[in-house]
Order: sequence, then structure tokens, then C-alpha cells
Amino acid sequence: MGESVSTQFDSPVITMADDSVLRVRLDVDEGDVSKLKVGQRAYVTAEAYGPHKFWGHVMR
Repeated sequence: MGESVSTQFDSPVITMADDSVLRVRLDVDEGDVSKLKVGQRAYVTAEAYGPHKFWGHVMR
């Protein structure tokens, strides 16, 4: 037997997250803290995305 979808219910089947704005929280070495300024442009990388850079800015 296959699966079926019913339209009898008013509740959503799936909810998608808004990923247009993401926050990254990280630890910074004491020696590098003085190099950061609020508003400074910065990027993070993730192994799963290879060399792709996710650009943003320093908030605090």
C-alpha cells in the first residue's frame, strides 16, 4: 500500500524555517579580540559547504 495525503485537516503538513538571516556564535582567542570591531565584515565556513564563505558582520 502507498501513502496518501488528506486535505481534510486545517493544520500545516510542514513548516519551513526562514534561513535568510542566521547568527553564528563563536569563541575568539584573547589575542584576536582586539582585532575585531562592531560592524566589521566577517565570514564563516563550514566543512559541509567546502570553500563557500558565509558573509556577515560582527555584532558585539
